[in-house]
Amino acid sequence: MLPQADLAAVLEDELFAVRARAGPDSYPKPALEYLTDWADPARGWLRKFYPPGSDDPHFDLTPPTEKAIAWL
Repeated sequence: MLPQADLAAVLEDELFAVRARAGPDSYPKPALEYLTDWADPARGWLRKFYPPGSDDPHFDLTPPTEKAIAWL
C-alpha cells in the first residue's frame, strides 16, 4: 500500500529514465494518469482506495496482479 503522491513520484522518475533511453514520446502521459488508468476497473491492475482517517488516495496491487507477478 503506497500513498498516491509517493507512488506517482517513483513512477515519474521511472518514466523520466525510460524517456531518456527511448525518446521523449515514449509514455507521454504524466505518472498520475497512468496510475488512474491502471486502477480503472476495466484493467484492474491496481486498487485505489482511501484508508480510514485519510484524505489521500492509496494504491496497492490487486490479487490477480500479484498472482501474475508471482508467476513471472
